[in-house]
Order: sequence, then C-alpha cells, then structure tokens
Amino acid sequence: MSAIEVSTPGPQGPAGPAGPAGADGANGTNGANGTNGAQGPQGIPGQGARWVAGTSHLGFVATRGKVMSQTEPANKYFNSRTVMEATENLTSIAVVAANFWVSATVGQGEQPVGNPATVKHAIEYPLGGALFPVTWNGGAASAVLQDFSWGQSDFVSVNIPAGAQFAVREYRQVPLGGIIFSGGNNGSSNININTTSGDCFEFSTSVLTDRTTTSGSYANTAGNYFYRPLGVVGMTTRRSYVGIGDSRFEGYMDNYSTQLYNGEFERAIQKKYGWSNLSKGGESIAQVTANNAFSLRAAICRRYATDAVCNYGVNDLLITNSYQTILTQQQQLRAALSSLNFYQTTIETEVSDGATNSTPSTNMTTPRYYINNALRSGVFTGSGMFDGVFDVTGVTESGLNTGLWHAGWTTDGYHLNPTGYAALQAANAINIA
Repeated sequence: MSAIEVSTPGPQGPAGPAGPAGADGANGTNGANGTNGAQGPQGIPGQGARWVAGTSHLGFVATRGKVMSQTEPANKYFNSRTVMEATENLTSIAVVAANFWVSATVGQGEQPVGNPATVKHAIEYPLGGALFPVTWNGGAASAVLQDFSWGQSDFVSVNIPAGAQFAVREYRQVPLGGIIFSGGNNGSSNININTTSGDCFEFSTSVLTDRTTTSGSYANTAGNYFYRPLGVVGMTTRRSYVGIGDSRFEGYMDNYSTQLYNGEFERAIQKKYGWSNLSKGGESIAQVTANNAFSLRAAICRRYATDAVCNYGVNDLLITNSYQTILTQQQQLRAALSSLNFYQTTIETEVSDGATNSTPSTNMTTPRYYINNALRSGVFTGSGMFDGVFDVTGVTESGLNTGLWHAGWTTDGYHLNPTGYAALQAANAINIA
C-alpha cells in the first residue's frame, strides 16, 4: 500500500461579506421622576407708573382722613365737625367722603351701608370763623353717594397756611336708614371722639338741623362715637400717604379723647404730609386680599396717594397662617398698589397675660421670627417687593425676638398703651421723612 501524503493547510480565505443588520431592540422603560426642587424666590410685583418727585399731582393735603368702622341702620341723620391740620399752604381743596364701612369680621372687609346718602359740606377756617360752602358735581349744594361708594367734591377756594387747623363740617341724610361712624370705645379700644380738640358729632333717627351753615363747636350728643371724612385733597408737589393695617395703626388703647394723632401710623406722620388712615382693627392680610375686601380702599390709594405704610401680619399669625402664606399675600397687596412706594413694618408681638407680659401668644415666636428676620435682612427691599422696612419691633420688644413687650408698654397684652405709643414715636422707628 502506498502511504497517504498529508499536505499543510492553505492560507485563510478573505472574510465573507457582512450579514444584514439586526432589527432594533425594544425601548427601555422610563426612569423614575426626580425629587422636586426647592421653592423659587418670591416674584417681584410689576410696577405701575409712579409719581415723580416734585411733579404736581392730586393728593391728600391735610391730616386726619379716616375710614369708618361701624354702621347703624336705625339712624338716618348726622352732623359732624372734624378738626384737621393743613400740611402745606392751601388755596383750593376738595373733600373726599365715603358711603361704606369696614368690618374686621373674617371674610368681610369693606361693607355696604344699605342705602344711598345725601352729603353736604363746608370748610370752617379759622376754627370758629368763616365758612366756605363746598359744592358737588359742578355747583350742586349736596351730592348723593350711592351705597358702597366714595366721592370727591368740587374744589373750593380757601387760603389756609401750612400747619393751621381748620374743620370739615358734614351734614348727612340717609332717609332709608344707615349712617357710618367709628368709636364708642368699641371692644374696649379707647377709640373715642376727640372733643378736646374740637371734634363734634350728633346723630338721630329724625331730621337734624343742618350745621354746615353755622360756625364753631356744638354739643356732642353721640357719646364716644365720631365721624371723619376720608380726607381733604388738592393739587400738590409733595408726597401723599395712606396707612393700611390693623389695630396698632388704628390706635387701639391710645389717647383718642385728648390728642389729634393716635396709633403708630398717625403719630409717626402727624402733619409732615397729607394722609388718610385706612386701617381697621382686627384686619389681616388674608382678609384684605380675598373677596374684594380692599377694593374701594385700593382705588382711593391709587387715586390720591404716592406712598403706603403697611403693618398687616399679626392677625394672620394668630389664625395660624404660615409665614410663607403671609408673604405671598403681602405680595398680592403690593401688586394691587404697584404705583405707590410701599413700606412694610416688622410684625409686633402679642402676649396672652395682659400687663404681666410674660407669655407670648400662639405663633408669636418662631413663625413671626422668620418673617421679621427676613424683613430686617433686606431681601425684600433688595428684590423690589418693598421700598423699605420699618423695624418697629426693634423698639417695642424687650429684646430681639423675645416675643415680649417692653416692660410697662402694654396694658391689654395686645397693643401698646399710650406710654408705648409715645416711646415708639420718639424712637422714630416709622421714619417718614
């Protein structure tokens, strides 16, 4: 047999062509959502067209304008005499009067009276001297203010020097019933008529004699109740202010019966500029930003004011609103008044044991501290939300964030007493320059 001869392998042949691509695989499942990021900062309210310093505008040119806080459906007629002070030399002025009132009951705010009112006015200057009749609507002796409204009279020519006292006299008729007023020491507030300075007030269910035609004071027959118009306005090149807030700005527990200016706002501004006090004890920022509860006052602010000073906050804490909610609602109010310079105070405390002053009320500690620390830090003025912050708590508390009043500065635990109001005024914490 012949042997089998085995040859060595030949070289590897070239690679064959690539096969066709495989089909796409199925999509994978979506990953889980990431956690929520931190809350963004407060937005800045859009600004309306603001007054330019030195330019002429229609604004408050006297003191002691005020919104009323009560109504009485049974009474139909009143006479009032309100002593005011001119904040600059006056030659032509108008009266602003309201036919609405403000309730502190949660969810209410500005309220209708129920019926239209006929109003008639005169300016008395000097006190006990000449009378200058005020006309309405181009020369009428009186005007009808519809329910839930306010109005401005015609301008009357009168020469009153800066700092001088004069009086606005009003005769009001509501034949179907419903007058507005304030005072009467409502809720032990010490908010009473100031007969010492010459204010007068009388009301009745039957027709009264019209006292806009006689000068001087008259017997006050309305107890501690009083009425003041929303303000006196004129063309001015100066700032014009409104105070908006709660009982500390309205002046609960101050000396209403013996002095012209009461509460934190009025004591701070006095007769530096013209103003109207639109504050109401018991109100909260939650209330005024809901249900159009501030709509009439907002319109008054936008019409006549260049600057607003606000102290809302303590009543929101007492109803346990969070500081985040309070700041959001402050932003809403700020946006409604975007054409004004807007100043916020720090939020003062409240104690539950009256003059003993040893136990802060609910939420007067940590939540309030958060807000006040933020206000003091400048974060809200730097962002444009507020034009300034007045640190009243730096004066009225016994120490930083103690939650207690200065010793001897409160009687009821809820408000400053006259000693405390005077001390805050002297410290110039609300620095309206």
